[in-house]
Amino acid sequence: MIRFGRLVNGQFDPLTELGGSLLQRFAIDPAFQEVIPAQANVIAERQTTPLFGLGSSRRFLTGQSFAIPGPETRWRQGPGLDGAGCCQRTAASWPFGWKAQQATLLSFSGDAYLNEVGITSRLFPHENAPNGDTNLLALADTVADPEDDINPDTGKADIDTFTDFMRFLARRRRCH
Repeated sequence: MIRFGRLVNGQFDPLTELGGSLLQRFAIDPAFQEVIPAQANVIAERQTTPLFGLGSSRRFLTGQSFAIPGPETRWRQGPGLDGAGCCQRTAASWPFGWKAQQATLLSFSGDAYLNEVGITSRLFPHENAPNGDTNLLALADTVADPEDDINPDTGKADIDTFTDFMRFLARRRRCH
């Protein structure tokens, strides 16, 4: 994955109008292939973080481990009803993404579908134009948005199924 932007007087500009900050390396047609704009003076290549154990994270509180039941719930240690330091559920979100920019695992899925695969969804219904060029987008994208429809048999869209996959994907075992 390549991110790009421009640093001017200590301020970062993601060059959104030129398709930034995420470079789409692949295209359905070479005519739509993105390039790093000449204006970019910050270019970073990174490897995507693996998803192993993302949803079934284990935390150790008061000597016990448990799985986080959903992305909208976080557990913390604090005074219980009896004041004995029991675990409590809080309404805070558990952040996801390279810089914890997504509040839920579902929004993380929708963001990945759009930015990594190029599929719009109910959460992210607008395409990213190649290098910000909406004329190229009009030529390249002939499918109505959002593209990730809900399956009437399951009541779920692909991002929902992908979220379930990540939620239940166990951590890799360590080799001894």
